[in-house]
Amino acid sequence: MVELKFKYIDQKSDGLEGWVQAANSPWIRLDFILEFYLFGNMDLSNDYKRRSFRNHQTAKEYADGMYEKVKELMKSGKKVNFESYIEWQQKSFDTIRELSNSLNQI
Repeated sequence: MVELKFKYIDQKSDGLEGWVQAANSPWIRLDFILEFYLFGNMDLSNDYKRRSFRNHQTAKEYADGMYEKVKELMKSGKKVNFESYIEWQQKSFDTIRELSNSLNQI
């Protein structure tokens, strides 16, 4: 299994975020975009959509949950290519905007 590193970064105005890195890949933010890319859903993100991520405890719980999801996926043997994720992210502005809008709906 590829070693997965995890860290929190306090983005000051954006609050606490969780980030992961596999092998020599770039660091990747644990967010709804990554959840959709890897799992085809935003189940965890939807669970947290009405909670404030400016609250460090909420942000930490979400980041921990996303980290566990990614770690379990990798443990199952699925190859996760973060470079491909970055390329997809750069080409998928419309999809990402739709995902963001769906999370912002009440």
